[in-house]
Amino acid sequence: MRISLPEKYHNWLYLAGLAGIAFGLAVNKVVISIGVIWVGVNWLWEGGFADKFRLLKARNSVLILIGIFLLHVIGLLWTSDFNSGLRDVRIKIPLLVLPLVIGTSRPLEKKKFEFVLLMFIAGVIISTFRTWLISTAVIDKQISDLRQASDLVALIRLSLFSALSIFLLLRWIYRNDTLWIRAVSGFFVLWLVYFMIHMQSLTGLLALVTAGPVIAAIVASANKKRKLIAGVLVIMMPLIGFAGYSVYKAYRDFYSLRGNEIPKLYVKSATGIHYEHHLDIPIYENGNKVMVNVCWPDVMTEWVKRSKIPFHGGVDSNGGPIQYTIARYMSSRNLLKDSAGIWQLSDAEIRAIENGVTNCRDAERNTLERRAYQVFWEIYNYAYGGDPSGSSVSMRLEVSGAAIHSIGNHPWIGTGTGSQKNAYNGYYEKSGSRLQDEWQWLHVHNQFLAIAVTLGIPAALFFIFSLWWPAYSMRKLRSVLYLSFFLIAVLSFLDDDTLETQQGVTFYAFFNALFLYAMPFASAAFRSGNNNAPVPEAEL
Repeated sequence: MRISLPEKYHNWLYLAGLAGIAFGLAVNKVVISIGVIWVGVNWLWEGGFADKFRLLKARNSVLILIGIFLLHVIGLLWTSDFNSGLRDVRIKIPLLVLPLVIGTSRPLEKKKFEFVLLMFIAGVIISTFRTWLISTAVIDKQISDLRQASDLVALIRLSLFSALSIFLLLRWIYRNDTLWIRAVSGFFVLWLVYFMIHMQSLTGLLALVTAGPVIAAIVASANKKRKLIAGVLVIMMPLIGFAGYSVYKAYRDFYSLRGNEIPKLYVKSATGIHYEHHLDIPIYENGNKVMVNVCWPDVMTEWVKRSKIPFHGGVDSNGGPIQYTIARYMSSRNLLKDSAGIWQLSDAEIRAIENGVTNCRDAERNTLERRAYQVFWEIYNYAYGGDPSGSSVSMRLEVSGAAIHSIGNHPWIGTGTGSQKNAYNGYYEKSGSRLQDEWQWLHVHNQFLAIAVTLGIPAALFFIFSLWWPAYSMRKLRSVLYLSFFLIAVLSFLDDDTLETQQGVTFYAFFNALFLYAMPFASAAFRSGNNNAPVPEAEL
């Protein structure tokens, strides 16, 4: 016997599910799963399928969004790893449920819509604050890399969530006349900007400085408010300038100090042991070659007297082999890598090496500059045949090569859903990749390549079409809310395989459907029966 509820109760259940998903994105995967199941069950329970079907026909873009999920289901037919394929399909269930449920439901009332956004921002604030406490050791949790401080959601996704939250908060500042709301929103904008800089979140900062001016220009142009764009640019330009100068300074420091001259080579250390010289290894720190004038026996003998981290097999706090961190740091100071050189290091420098610091100038650099310098170093090291293992940028380049090779071999239908690892393993074996076995499980950090690998180039083109057509057909590309999300999502697809993780795929499926179909600005269009009617230009 079917137990029915009045429509208003189903509406509240629907709102609770959406709020739960929004809050859980940055906080807890279980909350996300419960929210997705919740809205799906409520959708089935409330019935009214004749009205939902009529709305589905009017919003045919829903079918295009669902098509991405269905392609992954079809991809199980030729996968080489069916179990992994099933896990992949399970992760991508939000691509089916959320567009279908939100796309065939009435738009939210204004207060309810804003409540959902508030829950998302609240979850992001909680997650960023916890991450900051871990990164500053206020919460005692053992981490080997700064990125591990974000233990509720991957840091790259938390930075994207933070960027979207900043745009939502700026929207509240612009729209609200209440002073305390503006003040609180402004405080959290500053907090999230500080957080991304502190955590060296290049992807989130790039999303912020890329989307910010674009959105400001569209809003100002559509609303003919030149003062608005001037005000936004006044806020954005210092951040853009800071980020740009930090990256430029890191680039200049790395390449201008690279050094091309042959260094002075010593024969024996004070202990009578010969130095090693590897002139063929083009790795530099502050213009000094790293792998010359190296006396490993001397370094090992004196290192164990100054540190508890073992020399052979020991790793720094970032997971890098300690002996190479020592060599890089000593080279940055232009020290001979021998016993005398070890004792020229202060206790503070020994601790810095243990914490993964590879250059003595890092102490003078801001967090963004340090991260940018490390990126340039990784790219240079990889370009000249260095081991990519453990280096995020180098490993991405290596896996991207494997992905492109796989696409070349299977351009039309790919290798099947869930088969990325098997496809890449063949490439690693044939190419003699230096990527160590422990890292060969990695997927390519680019969503377009990921889909092309598993489902082929036509499927990747359909995915690109699914990004553009729904927003274009519903005139949402002039909506500040949608455009903010859209730019952040596309940037995430370029730098990460967002749809391969639960929080990433839910973030995309949820906000894409929410801003396409649930925004209250579409209420008038809904009542008139024209569900594809344009929203007001640059609607906030």
